[in-house]
Amino acid sequence: MKISKTTALLLAALASSVAMADDPTWTAPTVDFSEAGATDDYGYTGSFVLDNIVYGPGSEAEHPATAGNNNYDGDTSAITAPTETTLDLESLPKYTVIGGNTRGTYNSDSTAVTAYRIYVQDYSAIVANNTRSTTTGFVDGDSYTKAIYGLSDPAGSIAAIQAAGSYTYNGVLITPSGDPGDFNYTITAAGSTLTGSGTASFTYAGVGTFNLTLASATLSTTDGLLGVTNGNVTVAELSGLTAKYDLGVYGDAAQEVAGNIHTWSVNYGLTDLPIIGKR
Repeated sequence: MKISKTTALLLAALASSVAMADDPTWTAPTVDFSEAGATDDYGYTGSFVLDNIVYGPGSEAEHPATAGNNNYDGDTSAITAPTETTLDLESLPKYTVIGGNTRGTYNSDSTAVTAYRIYVQDYSAIVANNTRSTTTGFVDGDSYTKAIYGLSDPAGSIAAIQAAGSYTYNGVLITPSGDPGDFNYTITAAGSTLTGSGTASFTYAGVGTFNLTLASATLSTTDGLLGVTNGNVTVAELSGLTAKYDLGVYGDAAQEVAGNIHTWSVNYGLTDLPIIGKR
């Protein structure tokens, strides 16, 4: 995955989702699954079921009902073609991973299955989606984090962190399968300099549990977003495995963070993993 594309994800949809600094409210946008995910060239694939409604892009010809796929969770039932191509994120429960074990099909590979995950907070949201072949890995060839939305207010966030001295954020690391992992991050002010570091952990189905360290990095404002770009990540259980992380600060007073872990030094079938939390 190209670093420039991952970095661009942190800036996705700022024009539509950034409110003015004197208006701290934020309304999560409506996602159109028939369009590319933010700057993601491959867009959304497959379908998923939420409240008995099938969401996803395309038509029945592109997403046929196919039974017998070896889905992530072992579900071999058929998923019908999408009936809705848009989803209002504001209508979803907050601080909950939406998607669960729902799975869809993707007809470029008879063994391919699709995972959707959505997580909405008060000031930010992440939409994740990929398609996985049981024989060749990910077949959409691009990032799992399709879009990051949020209210960006660098001046307000910097002032809030400096006044408090530090903020700690707790949240989740979102995987394509299984339960979400844990994510924790602390941002500390030392004069005008803001630095952040954290930890994360997740269980990779059939492999084991991994504990990640997000190394200390200096926050800066780029294109209207306060955050970290290409911070270093190490994995305790695999000394040779490293990655990078991008993280943005959201809210009018640094209430939340959202980003992803990407650019793994060894490909274990991972493209990137979303991370999101609140203080």
